[in-house]
Amino acid sequence: MRSYIFTESEKEVLYKWLSGRLHREDSALLHTTLGRLRRSESNLIKEFRLFTLAVKRLHLSPKIRTREGDLDRSLAILISMHIPKTRLLSYVKLAKSLSDAQKIANDSNITTEHRLSAAKIAAEISTALIGAKEEKYERLEAALEELKRSIQEHQRLNRNKQEKGNCI
Repeated sequence: MRSYIFTESEKEVLYKWLSGRLHREDSALLHTTLGRLRRSESNLIKEFRLFTLAVKRLHLSPKIRTREGDLDRSLAILISMHIPKTRLLSYVKLAKSLSDAQKIANDSNITTEHRLSAAKIAAEISTALIGAKEEKYERLEAALEELKRSIQEHQRLNRNKQEKGNCI
């Protein structure tokens, strides 16, 4: 088994291409990489599916599951293979929001109310990703930002209460 699909230089040009900063005709490496990707698409998808199933099975093992941080490294495959460029950009845009919501939902230092709100937002983001309803993205990102502000305000109020209690 290999530990990579793309070389570092291929990853660099692909990230630039995905973000719209590089066009196929501007880079011979990108042109070659995309050509190879297209020719290998079917085989790579089969290989990736096998890899994903093996990782999923590995994380079901009790010995593996108890190691700290494994959940963060688990794979979540949400992107269908044939999607328009605008939908792909929307997926990429919401990936960080989904990750942030999941981190808040799993943070034991945050109130249960906030954790439940974060879990609800994460579920809505996942649903939006699956259905790719672009009009929901801005609303969901705004809801997540409002939750983050609420958590910060709650933490600030708790610090103030603690400081007042220490002064007495």
